[in-house]
Amino acid sequence: MKERKQDPKKRIYNFDEVSFGLDHEQALNEAKRCLNCLKPMCVQGCPTKQKIPQFIQKIVQGNLEEALELIIQDNPFPITTGKICPAFCEKRCVLGIKGSPIQIRLLKRYVTENTDYTKIKIHRKDLTGKKILIIGSGPSGLSAAFFLSKEGHDVTVYEKMKIAGGMLYYSIPNYRLPKDALSKELQLIKNAGVNIITSHEVKDFKDIINKFDAIYIATGAWKTKKMNIIGEEKAINAVQFLFDVNSGKDVKVGEKVIIVGGGDVAIDASRTALRLGAKDVEIVYRRSKEEMPASPNEIEEAENEGVKVTFLVNPIEITNKKIKLVKMELGDLDESGRRKPIPLENSEFYIEADNIILALGQAVEPIEGIDTTTQGTIQVDQNYKTNISNVWAGGDSVTGPATVISALSVGKRVANEINKELSQ
Repeated sequence: MKERKQDPKKRIYNFDEVSFGLDHEQALNEAKRCLNCLKPMCVQGCPTKQKIPQFIQKIVQGNLEEALELIIQDNPFPITTGKICPAFCEKRCVLGIKGSPIQIRLLKRYVTENTDYTKIKIHRKDLTGKKILIIGSGPSGLSAAFFLSKEGHDVTVYEKMKIAGGMLYYSIPNYRLPKDALSKELQLIKNAGVNIITSHEVKDFKDIINKFDAIYIATGAWKTKKMNIIGEEKAINAVQFLFDVNSGKDVKVGEKVIIVGGGDVAIDASRTALRLGAKDVEIVYRRSKEEMPASPNEIEEAENEGVKVTFLVNPIEITNKKIKLVKMELGDLDESGRRKPIPLENSEFYIEADNIILALGQAVEPIEGIDTTTQGTIQVDQNYKTNISNVWAGGDSVTGPATVISALSVGKRVANEINKELSQ
């Protein structure tokens, strides 16, 4: 079963949502396919360990509000994950061994689109008197805030941006995740007792350490990595590009746009450039398609919309409206587990472009007093605790850029670790 989508030839002229999910008949037929396994491998595949067979059975029974309540027990972002989750759970579904797996993500989306969020009750334990600060309102920070507040703790979230949501709001384009969907989830988290304070940046971390019983750093990875090539300053930062577009700024791209990179940010930047009026959008990536870290589905969607992807090339210089590249070949495996790209001699060539956008991955801004790894991420132990006794860290600030569902799972786990320590 394939998700219903807009015609690629029509959808590139606006930022309307591309996909439409399942209708009632499709959802019911798909839910009835579930075997309700005694040892559901789909649950093992889900980073947040959601109660997948149980909520699917609620769909079969017609109890969608109960299905949503089951989902929210482990995931406070059911709308978001119903739309953009890579669905690790489906890769473990036993029906996928010889046929097609249950479309779990689409069933979750169906539930969220056919229930009234205002009727969902959040069960919160008695207040403990413990004060907890979350720094960053992305998926990991808000996930931790949600679960800690349910335990009865006094949870405050500091967000330096004007609007909460982190990368969900400022980086993911509207055609993938509409802003009104995110606002419903933010209200759900607030209904759990979480106090979210926006436009509040922590400038002196040392000043707040002793004001809270526990602190969770979930600041994400907003700093862009560099290539260190000539003329790099003439290119556009992909994260900043998406940030500006999502913030409502009037962004001009020109007719020909080159995107450098192979991750989901590169794909989002390319599809966004099309919607801003670019006629010719090309992604250049130094490895092959097999090594490309972006979601295969997102790559396919971009190509369907007209984005060209050129593999095994790498930039070596950027000049005014021109990029110099070199052809590559793949060698032995490197530390990432992928084959290392090696430049081919005398293979340089130029491509002219109105704008060049660099999507090379993100890095973490350091925090004074918090130890970091050699990769620049925050250093934590097996329970996500930092070198400071009452400070934890997680999400992209620890792992580097990862999926939303992975960030949610870390937030949930950190909440459990903080709650255990505060309950002793």
